[in-house]
Parts: sequence; C-alpha cells; structure tokens
Amino acid sequence: MSREFRPGEVISYPYLWAWQQQRGETEGRKQRPVCVVIAIRNAADGNTHLALLAITTQPPQTGRASLEIPDIERKRAGLSDLKQCWIMVDEYNYDIVERSWYIESGQDILGRFSKSFMVKIARLFAEARGRTGRVNRLDRDLPHPRRPPKRHPLKSRLSRSPAPQNCSCVRRGGQFACHATEAVFDDEDGSERCRSIASRLPG
Repeated sequence: MSREFRPGEVISYPYLWAWQQQRGETEGRKQRPVCVVIAIRNAADGNTHLALLAITTQPPQTGRASLEIPDIERKRAGLSDLKQCWIMVDEYNYDIVERSWYIESGQDILGRFSKSFMVKIARLFAEARGRTGRVNRLDRDLPHPRRPPKRHPLKSRLSRSPAPQNCSCVRRGGQFACHATEAVFDDEDGSERCRSIASRLPG
C-alpha cells in the first residue's frame, strides 16, 4: 500500500513544463522539487490523484502566476540550500501515485509547507484555474517502461495508410506510439512511421 500524500508536501519529481510538452517532449529534463497542491484518494480503487506545482529558482516571466517562497517556508520544505525560488501556480503536472512512472509508493518527502502558506498557494492556484495548463503524465496508450513494449499488428499497415487527421504521435525513449492508430513502432523504422510525426516532433 502506498504512503499517503498530503497537500503542502514537497517531493523530487521530473516535472514536465507545459512548453516542453507543446514541443513534443514527453519526459521532464531533470528532477526538481514540486509541491503537492491536490491529493485525492479515489474510494473506489484506492488510487491517489495528484496535482503537482513546479518550484524553480528562475525568476518567473512577466504574466506568469507565481509566488515567491519565503526563507522560513524554504526551510520547512527542505529547500534551505536555495537562496531564492518561486512556486508556479498557472500550470501543473497530473499523476496517479499507484500508476506513476516517476513516483515510488514509499517515496520520502523533502519537507512540507506550513498550512498558512499552503492557503496562499491554493488560493492563487484556484484563481489561475481558468488559464492553468494541465500536463498529464499518464500516457495510457504507451507501454509501461518497466515492461517489454508490444508491437501492434497495425504497424505493418502504417506505410500505406494515410495518417488520420486526429493523429497524435508521441515519443518515449527509442519508440513512437500513435494514439489514433494504437500502433507502437521503433524509431529506426522510418518507412513505417505515421505521416504526422515529422510535423509534430522536433528532429
């Protein structure tokens, strides 16, 4: 059984920025501290749904919704080694603990923000919800990285079938997966790639 995650806890997580996802990236570039702003356990299946906010040392760009973390809160969150940092509230990563590729069920926390500071974070997060970017870290159509990938029978038909208009291809490691055709194929199979990949993924 996984440990209980609570709002205000700070953990290490390979956060994927919304702008990175828009460029076709599927993996966070590095581990960074993130704050659990929402943690809800589903009574039906016992799964814990998380909304995670990124913490960064880079000053936010103009127009971004963020909150600078005071020194005392940095210490509480286990971030005392950072001289200055902000928590971003206008985008978040969505993950499920029990199905996550990035969270261990017994993962230790770095620290936890105070209740009063979490009230401020939650209020800003709620105010930004109308323009909040959600990055879903659960690509259900992709094979789990801890299991051998399966090759779909539709793979052989990709080279002679036009890509559907709603095709959404994503890349994980050395493989591509097409959400529309449900096909999984290797990077080197260039002749059988879905026609939409070239326009959707950076080279």
